[in-house]
Amino acid sequence: IVPLTIHKGEMYQVAGREVALEEFIQIEAHSIHKVKPTGNLLNRYLGFAPAMRHIGVGSKKVERLIERFGSNRLIVILNDGDVEALSSGEGYSLTQATATKLVGRWKQCSDETKIISSLASKKIDARTATMVMKVWGNETLDRLEDNPYRLVAFFPSSREGWRKVDSIAREFGASENDSRRYVGAVESVLFYLHST
Repeated sequence: IVPLTIHKGEMYQVAGREVALEEFIQIEAHSIHKVKPTGNLLNRYLGFAPAMRHIGVGSKKVERLIERFGSNRLIVILNDGDVEALSSGEGYSLTQATATKLVGRWKQCSDETKIISSLASKKIDARTATMVMKVWGNETLDRLEDNPYRLVAFFPSSREGWRKVDSIAREFGASENDSRRYVGAVESVLFYLHST
């Protein structure tokens, strides 16, 4: 795990083990990834998360939306992209422009969360997942499903790096006789020879 910058309002799922230190207990994490909030965490996320800033929806507006719809219904509305529900009807509503921004940011964060969760389930570490997403963005899963050996470019040029890429590719369904595996192996050797 590489150090992450965690911002107020963001939610993460952490897996690992507890390590007792002299004065406190620390979690030795072996995986961490961002998750979408549910229930009572929704207000905190929509009101404070960096991804939700500068769209005209602060914690007070979020409270009013939750009062109107309830947390679970509001999540459904956001997942469905229902700008109309947020900007019209009985009770508190947002302007059409603000509702559109909110739904857009929610979708953007939802896509990112889905990608990160999928990468974590394939045993891709947080550092590599971050690099891959910076390069491919929302196309990350499509590109890796098409050819998981594209990861060769993101791992150290070494036998250990190749083993890790090959292991991840197997998680994506690649077989030992997969032609993409052969090409990936050659690329890995070429990267290694170029780096030495």
